[in-house]
Amino acid sequence: MNVYYKSKMHNVTRVLKKGVDFIKRFTKKVSLKGGYISSSASTARRRKRRKTRTWRVANKPRKTRNMTSRRRKRKRKRKTKGNK
Repeated sequence: MNVYYKSKMHNVTRVLKKGVDFIKRFTKKVSLKGGYISSSASTARRRKRRKTRTWRVANKPRKTRNMTSRRRKRKRKRKTKGNK
């Protein structure tokens, strides 16, 4: 393998790396704008719900009755928390 070919390949890989880094940076900005990373409680709850749902699909499903009662309790707690 000659030296010229090696340097050419190195340039190609470097360009590819730069491109990937740029795309990563860009997507991060988009996700920030889209509200994926947000401090509001409602989006955090929504994100949490989405996460658990996908987790349950991937693994063995849990008892649904337990989950619903737990969710109901949490909801009740949230309602009373603000009205003091």
